[in-house]
Amino acid sequence: MIKLKDISLFVKLLLPIISLVFLIGGIVFLSKVSSDRLIQSQRAIAQNGVQRVADVSELLETFQSIDGKFYRYLIKQSTGALEDGEDRMAELKQEAIEIDAKLEKMLLYVAEKNKEQFAKLRKDFKKYVIGLKEDGTESGEGIYDIAISMMELDVEFFLTKGVNGYTGVYNEFLALLQQLEEKILNDASLLVNNSEQEALKFQKMSMVSTIIVASTMVLIAIWLVLVVVRSIKDISAATVLLADGDMNVDVNALSRKDELGAITNSLERFKENQMQVRRLSEEQEELKVEQEKQRKQDMFNLANNFDAQIGGLIGSLTTASSKLQSTAETMRNIADETSKASNEVALSSDAANANVSTVAAAMEEMSASSNEISSQVTTAKNKSNDTATDAANANETIGNLSHLVENIGEVVTAIKDIAEQTNLLALNATIEAARAGEAGKGFAVVADEVKKLASETANKTEEISVRISDIQQATLDSVDAMGRIIHNISDIDGSVTGVSAAVEEQNVTNKEIVRSISEASQGVQQVAQIISEVNHGAKETENSADSVLGASNEVARLSGELQSSISTFLEEIRNDNSV
Repeated sequence: MIKLKDISLFVKLLLPIISLVFLIGGIVFLSKVSSDRLIQSQRAIAQNGVQRVADVSELLETFQSIDGKFYRYLIKQSTGALEDGEDRMAELKQEAIEIDAKLEKMLLYVAEKNKEQFAKLRKDFKKYVIGLKEDGTESGEGIYDIAISMMELDVEFFLTKGVNGYTGVYNEFLALLQQLEEKILNDASLLVNNSEQEALKFQKMSMVSTIIVASTMVLIAIWLVLVVVRSIKDISAATVLLADGDMNVDVNALSRKDELGAITNSLERFKENQMQVRRLSEEQEELKVEQEKQRKQDMFNLANNFDAQIGGLIGSLTTASSKLQSTAETMRNIADETSKASNEVALSSDAANANVSTVAAAMEEMSASSNEISSQVTTAKNKSNDTATDAANANETIGNLSHLVENIGEVVTAIKDIAEQTNLLALNATIEAARAGEAGKGFAVVADEVKKLASETANKTEEISVRISDIQQATLDSVDAMGRIIHNISDIDGSVTGVSAAVEEQNVTNKEIVRSISEASQGVQQVAQIISEVNHGAKETENSADSVLGASNEVARLSGELQSSISTFLEEIRNDNSV
């Protein structure tokens, strides 16, 4: 069985129109039928009423005319003034026969109840007026036949013998025709009234039909609208429930085959998609929780690995900075000792120079003061030995300084490598933080700070490296200068030894002594100059050592800050990503 909801909306909306067309067609048909009836009634009035009245009137008038002629002919016959009386009576008989023919036609629209009376009238008319038997043959007893046969007789005898039957027929004929005329008029009036009643009935039927049709159409339209609106409300309610996430809506109950069926089918697909989306959302949420758990574990492991790697590097950096501080302190102390030693050498050189000058001055009195010369030579020899010893110590100290500077260079190289590794780790941490998204922003900030600290450490290390290069160059210059000092001191020692050995021959070899003293004076001056250079190098070494010490202290401070920042950062990472 076809359900209403399975019928197309177009058909539903077309049904009232089709019904209206059929109802209007019915009204038009009824109007046509009523109009036809009304027209037929009018025609009946025109034909059966007016025409029949006219026919009856004409028949009465004709019969009365024949009757008048008949009596006039009789009067003239009685006075002898009628000519051709038989022919005249024959003409009247012929007119009576025509009246009978009209009476026969009139029987067709005479009322059934009057037909018997009308048939008797016609029978008497034929018998007494025309003179016909029942079988239609001439009886010779008609009024006109009698009048023709009695033309020669006395009129009074004729009237008493033949007119009595005719008079009765005539009177009955007139009465019946008048009654028929009245009946026809009454029937016509009744027909008019019936026609009016039919017209009024048709008007009422049209009005009632129109009201019924309009009411029916309105009710059908309202019913269809209510059905469609209810369906739309059901679909709308189901849509709202589905939009609110209620998947218990029975969309199949809304299934239909009209245009709204496409919407219900869409709702079914929407429900399936919503259920699929909900299932995917739940799976995605579970996957998200699992991924978040894995991410926290990875971040925790990354923090531990980073702590292990960067902790070792920072520990190495701290150890290296401590070692650099110790080396800088040692280098500063060595530079200070070198400065002191060079000052003592300078003093010794000044003393040697003064002694040489004294020897030179005393050469003039050498003859008289040989013992004094010997004593002075001995003193000079002792001073020369002391100077040689100090120079050897200074040379050893400078050698140690050179080795320390080389060690400092190795430490600086190690610090530089650590800084590069720290920078690389910071770069890796920045990349991992970028992969981590929002959760890695804090990690990225700390990694950037680590990167900055590593860059600053690298810059400071480069500065220290430059300083150490300067110290190494100054140390090499000091080593060369001390070599020359030792060589000169050895020469001085040899000269003093020669002087001591040649004291006995001093007088003979005064010129040689003067020359030797002159050379010794020059050597002492060279020693003084070299000592001055050593002192200057020691000052520069001390300044460089101070710079290295300051840089190492800064590196130690930055290492501490870096370790504190990384510890804080890793602690936050562990707290935020604890599983």
